[in-house]
Amino acid sequence: MEEGKSKGMQKGTGRTFLELAVIVAAFFLLSAVIGIYRTPDFIIFCIYVLGFNLLYGYMGRLSFGHMLYLGTGAYAVTLFTEHVSQNPFLAIPAGVLAGAFIGFVLGPIIVRTTGACFALINLAFNQIGYFLVLVAFSKYTGGEDGMSAAFAKIGFMNFVKKPVIFGFTQ
Repeated sequence: MEEGKSKGMQKGTGRTFLELAVIVAAFFLLSAVIGIYRTPDFIIFCIYVLGFNLLYGYMGRLSFGHMLYLGTGAYAVTLFTEHVSQNPFLAIPAGVLAGAFIGFVLGPIIVRTTGACFALINLAFNQIGYFLVLVAFSKYTGGEDGMSAAFAKIGFMNFVKKPVIFGFTQ
């Protein structure tokens, strides 16, 4: 019986690899259509939508505050590159940790709710984050103008060039 299970897993693994190869090929074709400059942004929002699909599609929990965690990670990466180090390999984990920290702080409150309360409490926390970025911490976040990150060149990878960013996100 164990052999049957392992054969089934191998078939699934091959199928998963094929699916990933098709997705990567689709992004390369997409870069030809919309340009290499917009494709990394598209990839980032595809990952965002996959997280939303997991939460709403599989768990049945509608969240209007999903953007809070993405925005927290993005601002953490940018603030990290501005004040600590321009190394993207250090800044990206800092952004992940910042988003996870917000989830760790808000999670015990949010997970206890269901239905419309879940959606609305997420929306409320999202609006608090929006206010903090636009008004309270606008000196640090740039307010409505926002801010941009500048990564340092590491070896042969110059993150100022969009083709490098495109290859890095693939």
